[in-house]
Amino acid sequence: MCEAKTLTPLELVGLGADFEELAKYAQNGGYRNVGKSSLRLGIDSIRVTPLKSTIERILSQTGWIKKEVQSHSKISAHAKRKKATKEITSAFYIITHTGFKNILLETPHALNQSSNYTKYKLTIFGLSQPNKPLSNATLEELHSLLKRLEVIELDICIDSTNALNLEALLRAFGIKDPCFTTSYIHNPKGLSYITKLCYYDKQAKDHLKDALYRLELTCTTRGKIGALFVPFDEVKVILNTL
Repeated sequence: MCEAKTLTPLELVGLGADFEELAKYAQNGGYRNVGKSSLRLGIDSIRVTPLKSTIERILSQTGWIKKEVQSHSKISAHAKRKKATKEITSAFYIITHTGFKNILLETPHALNQSSNYTKYKLTIFGLSQPNKPLSNATLEELHSLLKRLEVIELDICIDSTNALNLEALLRAFGIKDPCFTTSYIHNPKGLSYITKLCYYDKQAKDHLKDALYRLELTCTTRGKIGALFVPFDEVKVILNTL
């Protein structure tokens, strides 16, 4: 009997075939820095803003654990900064039965006028990690969560074993906002749905064995998994600058 095929984060959100076409477009572009076999596209983060009552009901039905972010965790500085600026009042992890805990649940502050404090901001992150592939069981758990929610934002990642052309990105899309070893371009020029570019050396950041550079595109989207809007034309514009 054949084993069940393992899902990928792309297939989790119903974008596997679409990204195959986009990857072919990228690899056939003749870019100076990106070799035909060195580039890979994926989904690294998914964001939703569900009602608090919806999440509490899901937690009750699944038995997943909600645990407050501790001061020693990697995400604690992020949470402390948002608390100080009154963006959020609290931050939690959701831990699934398989032990996956890259689900951040933030409670918007009631004084934050840009947020609806009856909703959570939920982020599933770290989906595309070459040194830590997700198990099929974890992806099935995430699918059971996401199929009940409306996705508002995706982080599309473009990975390359060669350094990408950061200077060309800056010329095309705007001023760099550096943060340690990461370069950001907020509200890139000429794009409507891609709201942020983030570029860094992933090998150095995650202590990987092999060279890997990552460009993340934060994309506004809408819909449920399997029927998401993704700005493929704008992704192609990004690729054409490399």
